[in-house]
Amino acid sequence: MSEVDPAMAPYIGHFLRETALPGFQVSDVRAVRLADDENGAPRYQVAVHVRNDQPAPGVAGLFAQETRPDRGGQWGPFVHVPGDTTLELGLVLQSPPADVRLETYLSRNARVMRLSIPNVDAESTVADEPLVGVRPSDWQPPDLGTVVDDLDPGYSYVSPPPRGLRLGFEPEDEYAEMPEYYYGARVPGWHRQGDPLTVSWGRYRRTLTRILAGTGEGAATFATELPAQGTWRLYYFLPGTSASAGHHWRAGGWNPGDEFGTYNITIDAGDLRLPVQYDARAAVQGWNDIGTFELPAGPVSVTVSDATDGQVVVADAVRWEPVAFKAAELETESSIP
Repeated sequence: MSEVDPAMAPYIGHFLRETALPGFQVSDVRAVRLADDENGAPRYQVAVHVRNDQPAPGVAGLFAQETRPDRGGQWGPFVHVPGDTTLELGLVLQSPPADVRLETYLSRNARVMRLSIPNVDAESTVADEPLVGVRPSDWQPPDLGTVVDDLDPGYSYVSPPPRGLRLGFEPEDEYAEMPEYYYGARVPGWHRQGDPLTVSWGRYRRTLTRILAGTGEGAATFATELPAQGTWRLYYFLPGTSASAGHHWRAGGWNPGDEFGTYNITIDAGDLRLPVQYDARAAVQGWNDIGTFELPAGPVSVTVSDATDGQVVVADAVRWEPVAFKAAELETESSIP
């Protein structure tokens, strides 16, 4: 490998001899229209900041699919990302992006990550120089507050009891890995969906969990502790208005059995039990604002039931953001001479 690609040789040596893996966090996608090129062809910049916040080195590459049907997908260069390093990766397209993904190969992320795409204003241009390739960056992942993901210890679930004839083996003990979801399968109980075509949340590995609409016997819970009493805002992460938003054709039709309806959510904190309904048919791709709540310090849990008027319920991640505390901090900072 040293003869073929000297820059890659240290990475191969690391993966052969070490068990530590890189871990990548990625910014929101930046997608804007640049000035047309010298031939009058349109240009669209697609760029992301990628941070490897582990000491182990890694490799990352950016992929973008264009909206023009006569244009295919485009890979950017695969770049070496040392430990504790941030780089900005960029591509220039001839039409707005329809799909953007980050490939990190052997890493804690485990799979390709499909990224949420912002709306692109095709009528306005920015005067930036195009970025094709990579450049250094000082971007840091934002502080999202208190987040509980479906892969965190604070996540738990209950599936409805099995009924009728059971085909195949399903693990029953509480420490078994949740079964993987396969597209088109109409199997009862919670399943983990982690394919690269779904926008889901995760610090590294990005997955979501899903269950068919039921009667309330199935539920998923996100539990954590709030550090202080006050007003807290709850966000709920969803891939869009269906469990496989962004997918197109697959066997069985267009996203069969994936549409969302009303979610029945319960917040438990101390002696408080707050029922909340959220219409997931209006969900955005990403963090959805569920509302603000006056809560005590200490344990808090968010439980979503499988009882819904939609076809499926998704439990991916929840986020608690302090509202009153932020205002207090701002007031304190503004009083400093």
